[in-house]
Amino acid sequence: MEIRVKGSFYREWKYLSGEWKGDIYIFTNIRFPGGYDEDAREYVKREIQHSFRSYHWSYDPDDGYDLKIGFEMHPETKEEIERFSLDEFLQNLAEVVKNALIGYKREKIKESLTFEKEFVFQGFDIT
Repeated sequence: MEIRVKGSFYREWKYLSGEWKGDIYIFTNIRFPGGYDEDAREYVKREIQHSFRSYHWSYDPDDGYDLKIGFEMHPETKEEIERFSLDEFLQNLAEVVKNALIGYKREKIKESLTFEKEFVFQGFDIT
C-alpha cells in the first residue's frame, strides 16, 4: 500500500495587541492507493480530525490527490515554532491515513459479511 503525503508550511512569530503570538499553517496533499471511494475519503478525514487537534479545513482536490487538508497551530513560545518539523508532522499524518484506510477496509468487510446459524436438536421424542 503506497500512501503519498506532501506538504508545506508557513510559520510566524508576531507581536499583536501587546503580546507575542505564534502561528503555523500546514498545507497537505494526500494520495491513497487506487480503489477507494468518497466514503473512504470521508472516513479518513474523520480519523484525521480525531487525531490532530490542529485540523482546520479540507477542500476537494483538483490535481489527482484524494484529500487536501490544512492545519493551523498556535504555539505558545517561539521555541515551539522553531522546533516544528514538517517531516515529523507528515510522517505522523501518513501513519494516521494508513491506519484509517485499514480501519475503513475492516468496516467494509464487516458490512459485507453475513452469518447464518442453524441449530439441530436430535434425540428427543415429542410423543
